[in-house]
Amino acid sequence: MKPWVVITRDGSDVPPLSERLLARIELLPYPVLQLRPFYDPRGWAELLEHQEHLGLILFTSRHAPEPFRQQAQHHGRLEALASLPVAAVGETTAAACVKAGFQVMLVGSAGGVALAEIIAAQFHSPTGVAFPCGREHREETVVHLRQAGFQVLPLVVYAMEPTPLAQLPPLPASSPTAVVVTSPRTARLYWQATAGRFAQVTHFAWGSTTAEELRRLGLEPRVLLKPTAASLEEALWQTL
Repeated sequence: MKPWVVITRDGSDVPPLSERLLARIELLPYPVLQLRPFYDPRGWAELLEHQEHLGLILFTSRHAPEPFRQQAQHHGRLEALASLPVAAVGETTAAACVKAGFQVMLVGSAGGVALAEIIAAQFHSPTGVAFPCGREHREETVVHLRQAGFQVLPLVVYAMEPTPLAQLPPLPASSPTAVVVTSPRTARLYWQATAGRFAQVTHFAWGSTTAEELRRLGLEPRVLLKPTAASLEEALWQTL
């Protein structure tokens, strides 16, 4: 078997790698979280109440645009909401926004807080900001915008549920060349599912908060500040 690398994502979410690299390694998806639909009646009631004050939609996850589109259509508000400019964290999220029919105006490449600073510089508070998000989401961007005077309306449109252990794919008995961990939550679930048996293996963390969680687990990860296929590929070449 070729050298193999674990990534804590579903196969459909694995970034594309070059044929040259895939000839050298095998990338094995290990999806410790499963995407599930979620409807937030309180969030929708608040968003619809303040819809006339909205000036921007903020997306920080590639999973949010499509369920938000579907739910907006259900409420008969898709046309109005889709006319608003969108700010997205990362090119992957931006692409998901465009695919769902939203107009991306701003794309942040350095995380949510950095994008919040760009929004604060280009929009005037108290502009209302719709924030379609996951049930478990980070609050830094929301806090930063609210401190700048913006009215942020979180709306949960999906949830990520832990994958039952019996449904996780089996891993080879040998040790991987590396493990790629994609979020703080997947870090904890991956560690529990594997009982920490890859502790001596190189771990790559997508983002500083994921790295912090891995350090709490006793690891010393290498940090990929940009969750892109190019940065992942460069990191994996370094392990060969």
